[in-house]
Amino acid sequence: MIVVKPKGRALLSISLFIIACFSLGIYNLLPILKGEGWWLNYVIAGLLIPLGLVLTIRQLASYKVLSLGNNGLKVRHPFIGQAADINLKAIEGWQETSIKTPGGNYKQLNIIASGHNIRISQQEHTNYSKAMAYMERKAKRSRIK
Repeated sequence: MIVVKPKGRALLSISLFIIACFSLGIYNLLPILKGEGWWLNYVIAGLLIPLGLVLTIRQLASYKVLSLGNNGLKVRHPFIGQAADINLKAIEGWQETSIKTPGGNYKQLNIIASGHNIRISQQEHTNYSKAMAYMERKAKRSRIK
């Protein structure tokens, strides 16, 4: 069974940005609550607090754990409480996108199956190469070129 989930480094970087948004937003909200806020405090708090909230919700909603094995995929969204079992025969298509960047190659695997659009990337997810090898071995016929 191959388990693909977000790397800790990717989660840490977005978490630090979210913490910075909330910290600076609350820091600028305190003078407003005391009645001493300037217009810049309103602008900064009004931008950073909703930005931090939207990023938090987006990150929690998009967190997924993909398990590959036993001729199928299992997609779990632990924070939403949803899980889906997808048989390899139900996969409509999959493809790997590779883009050359100055820092190396960016690779992303897109899997389209029965109402699910699953995207995993090499830089942000664990076991990407094993998942790619599994798809090439087990679902060769549904590959989109």
